[in-house]
Amino acid sequence: MNSLTGLDFDEFEDALRGVDGQYIPVGRNTLSWQLRDIALADLEIMRGRNGGGAIYGGACRSENFGLFLPMVETPAVAVNGTRMHGAMLAWLAPDRDFHVYNSDAIDWIGVAIGRTAVAHWLDLTHEDFRRDMSDHLVGQVDAASIARIRDLVDRMPGMQTRDAGFDEAAIDMLHAQLSWAIYEAVQSLDAAPPPAQGRPRLPRREILGRALQVIDAAGNGPVQLSDLARATRVSARTLHAIFMDHFGLSPYRYLVLRRLRKIHDALKAAAPGETVAGICSRFGVWDFGRFSGLHRRIYGTLPASVLGKSKAFRATSH
Repeated sequence: MNSLTGLDFDEFEDALRGVDGQYIPVGRNTLSWQLRDIALADLEIMRGRNGGGAIYGGACRSENFGLFLPMVETPAVAVNGTRMHGAMLAWLAPDRDFHVYNSDAIDWIGVAIGRTAVAHWLDLTHEDFRRDMSDHLVGQVDAASIARIRDLVDRMPGMQTRDAGFDEAAIDMLHAQLSWAIYEAVQSLDAAPPPAQGRPRLPRREILGRALQVIDAAGNGPVQLSDLARATRVSARTLHAIFMDHFGLSPYRYLVLRRLRKIHDALKAAAPGETVAGICSRFGVWDFGRFSGLHRRIYGTLPASVLGKSKAFRATSH
């Protein structure tokens, strides 16, 4: 069992299990990021606390599916554009991109579920009476199912502040109970309808995917809203609505924060002799005062401090 507290979001991101992706902080991070995890055979169970508003974009690894259960009662979280509230969960398939947006600090439960476990579930059930689990599913489930998963996770040794002291047989029983509770919850899931599309002929997920491809292809270069609208063949208004659904941000704000994250990463990986001004200029940022203020609001530290930490680490590692 690992218990990590007082993390910054970079450390938190690296500690996540079963997924590959990246956080883009979207607001001031005023709380520490926390993560507890425990591996039980083909289940990797996590209890996390995001220390501030953020967008996580990534995918489950090839060897596992994922379950995401936010511990909030208000729709402060969206998964692939679907607002999470009440008794809702998200089932995430391997190698398929997903986005999770939270507007503020949140607590959540996540489970990485090995393919072998899912194959076992399917072997035990009749295919005519089960939900297809090969794609992402987000929606409402029975409140009792959510409560059962939460209770079983809370009973895992080390998930609370003291070790529960369970023996091996009890751990095996908890593993079996949690595994089946997850399967039953997913099978009872009432998938939420997609957001109203209006005029676009393409699914919103595909429109968003095309827009993100344009942003990725641009590298460090500038991207204009008109570039995204032209590539996706939708109006700027439609594109704005899709970004708001998925990320809680306008396309412009998303581009600003994504570029900020890229500069933050470049500062951490800076070569000897590099400066904040030189790194910013690579990304087309010339107003260093305004940039420093934004970086401090979002990351809680000045760019020069991140660069200084990087240089100090290199000095001590040689």
